[in-house]
Amino acid sequence: MKYKVFVLTFMLCLSACVSVPNEQNVKLSAGVLFKLSSPPADLISKVQTHLIEVQFNDEVNSLIAQVEYAQNQITIAAMSVSGVPLFDFIWHQDQSNEITQYVPLPGIDLNYIIADLQWVNWPLKQLKQSIISDDAIVEQTNLLKSDWQRKLMYQDKLIMQIDKKGNQYFLHHKLRDYQIIITDLSEG
Repeated sequence: MKYKVFVLTFMLCLSACVSVPNEQNVKLSAGVLFKLSSPPADLISKVQTHLIEVQFNDEVNSLIAQVEYAQNQITIAAMSVSGVPLFDFIWHQDQSNEITQYVPLPGIDLNYIIADLQWVNWPLKQLKQSIISDDAIVEQTNLLKSDWQRKLMYQDKLIMQIDKKGNQYFLHHKLRDYQIIITDLSEG
């Protein structure tokens, strides 16, 4: 009987951990793809903690994410603001991604979360190299202190705008009609 309980428990654990195909390109709009890329050298071995607030369809959802950057890899452990584990996700540059879901995540494409994290954390030069389009433009305007504003334009139309103000990033994807506020909770 103990053996059957062990096997059943083991099978349930395995079913929660899934290997998912590695999509390297995220569609930002018709005519614009974003190639996901490895973390820049200055982020390797860094761990950040973020409060992520997502507004979509007049609904706001929040989570806390711990993000770890490694060579060719980004690891995210996410939980609700009340402390309930949501998912663990490991994005790999060159192999299948891994996800462990603790609660159902209907309709969430985790590659977009990776893309949004890259848009707020990667240097401008790396972002420009990751755009796959003939007519897309990525520009950054530096503001006071270390604040800035980034815009992704396609055929003179604003696709996405990211504003960095202090320890917060405000990302508004105009075509997909969602907004994200990422607050860096990391120390120093």
